[in-house]
Amino acid sequence: MPAFFFFFVSSCYSDFRLKLYDILHLTPFVLALLFNFMSAQGFAPQTVVNIVTSGSAISILLTHMIYYGYMAAIIIILWRFNKQFRRHYSGGRSEVLVWLTQLAGVSLFAHTLIMLRDVLRFTWASEIVLVLQIFGAVLALAIATWIAIKSLMQPYLFRDVDRRLLRLGLDRSTINDSVLNKALEYVESEKPYLDPDITLSKLSYQLAMTPRELSELINGAVGIHFFDFVNSYRVRHAKELLLSNPNISVLNVLYESGFNSKSSFNTAFKKHAGLTPSMLRAQAR
Repeated sequence: MPAFFFFFVSSCYSDFRLKLYDILHLTPFVLALLFNFMSAQGFAPQTVVNIVTSGSAISILLTHMIYYGYMAAIIIILWRFNKQFRRHYSGGRSEVLVWLTQLAGVSLFAHTLIMLRDVLRFTWASEIVLVLQIFGAVLALAIATWIAIKSLMQPYLFRDVDRRLLRLGLDRSTINDSVLNKALEYVESEKPYLDPDITLSKLSYQLAMTPRELSELINGAVGIHFFDFVNSYRVRHAKELLLSNPNISVLNVLYESGFNSKSSFNTAFKKHAGLTPSMLRAQAR
């Protein structure tokens, strides 16, 4: 579980580094090794040995408590990251976050079956344990296969991180001006930002670049992130519509500008224009 936990932390935070106090996560493992050594040497009380080695309810309960404790910490990490990501990206979607959420959900489902099996072992329904044991083995194989396919089809989920919002700057001297100008010209002429489903991957494909190259280009040259970059164009387009056609509704404006919800439109508009759509129209009168 410590390894599983730190996989989630390192996937969310690119500045993550192990610290000295993180060694405390190995406490259960060290205690287990110590207990096994003491048992082999005959130092451990026989009653304690019987409780731990017999698969008793107490030892099983401790195992499940450790698991669900770590999963609670993982859920908190994902919730905080989702909240921070949405605040900075104004309605954008993190594929890494989606993947981690799926992985956590599958893990919870599988382990809950294991817990159910362990509980039934001590009840009258112990004959169901074998069925759950077989189903659990098949499920474990399915999960391993799913992760393997995921790593083949979307390898960036395992080697990339999504806390790009903390890495706003690249060295400006490393940016290729011709590539930057080509990208900006394409955005100006083709208006890909009007597509409500535009993503970093989709735009990078249109520009014949990798998602990482485009992300670093935008971060380094413009100093903002992808969805802020897209939303700045969308807001500019929305401002033109609001001022050129006073009779058009705000709802129509937001859809024609590439937004798909009123909340994301209002958030982005106020962030990039410094005022609300109604305030902009009031000032123009």
